[in-house]
Amino acid sequence: ADVSAKDKSQEDGFNLLRALSVRKFNPEIRLRLMVLRPEFKERAVNAGIDGEHCFSVDEMKATFLAHCCRCPGFITVISNLTDSEGVPESKWGNEQWMHEYFEGSNNAIYGMLVADRFAGLSWSELTLILFQEVGAIVL
Repeated sequence: ADVSAKDKSQEDGFNLLRALSVRKFNPEIRLRLMVLRPEFKERAVNAGIDGEHCFSVDEMKATFLAHCCRCPGFITVISNLTDSEGVPESKWGNEQWMHEYFEGSNNAIYGMLVADRFAGLSWSELTLILFQEVGAIVL
C-alpha cells in the first residue's frame, strides 16, 4: 500500500482487488495484504483473506502510540527495527550509550511466512531452529 496516497480508500480498494485476483489465479498462494485503513482489513477478511496475514497501517500506528504511552522509547526501537541504517562502527563515538544505540539500530525486522516443514513445532522449537540455522531472532 502506498502510505502517501491521497485517497486511502481507493488505494486500499485497489490493493484488495489485486490480492483477490492473485488468490483467484492461485488459491494456494500464501500472501500478505497491507491496507491503510482498518475497515479495509475487515473487508479483506470478509472477502477471504486470512486475517493473520492482513494488517492495517493506521491500526498499527494507533497501537504504537498506545505502547509509547506505556513504554517510553518503544517507537524508537520499532522505528530502528523497521528502517535499519547500517551505521559503521567507526562512527559510533566513544560513549557507551552510543555503542548500545547504534548496535541496536543496525538490526532489522522482517516479516515471513513459515515453511510447512516447521508445522507442529512449538514456538520455542521454531525460534531455536531459526536461530541455529540462519541466526534469526524471532519475535
